[in-house]
Amino acid sequence: EIVDHVVPGLVVIAMVGVGLSSRLRSVAVMAYSGLVVLLAGLWMVLTHIGLFRQAVGGQVSWGPAAYHCSTAALVFLVGLTWVWRYRRGLSE
Repeated sequence: EIVDHVVPGLVVIAMVGVGLSSRLRSVAVMAYSGLVVLLAGLWMVLTHIGLFRQAVGGQVSWGPAAYHCSTAALVFLVGLTWVWRYRRGLSE
């Protein structure tokens, strides 16, 4: 639970802090912060594939599995949106 929830969550919080910092706010910094959030979301999605497989196989209920995996999907989508928004900063 620490590796697939707490660590990526702390990474996301740190990157949001970077994004909110007026001293560091540039398109490039925002773009690379978004990439870090995207990678944290990808890590979370990949670590929850096993739970999704268990739900498909009927070993666990869909409701709790979907609820548990929802944060991983949300972080991934936030990272993807963030990178899309600041994508021009990746070429700087």
